Amino acid sequence: HKSGGKKQIGVTVTDIDGKLWKFRAHDRSHAESAEIHEQVDRMSKRIIEHGHKYDASWIVRPIEPDDA
Repeated sequence: HKSGGKKQIGVTVTDIDGKLWKFRAHDRSHAESAEIHEQVDRMSKRIIEHGHKYDASWIVRPIEPDDA
């Protein structure tokens, strides 16, 4: 990492019916990850078509090319 520190991977944890599920940024280990990411891309395109604009103002560090 350019700053000399270890790069932290983003993790989201959600509770579904009492079971905790962890999702890590850029994780492709799930057996259906290709289908999941295709669905996310479809949903993203659809909300943009309906006028959604992503707000990157909350990002507090430079974005690396492999972050997107």
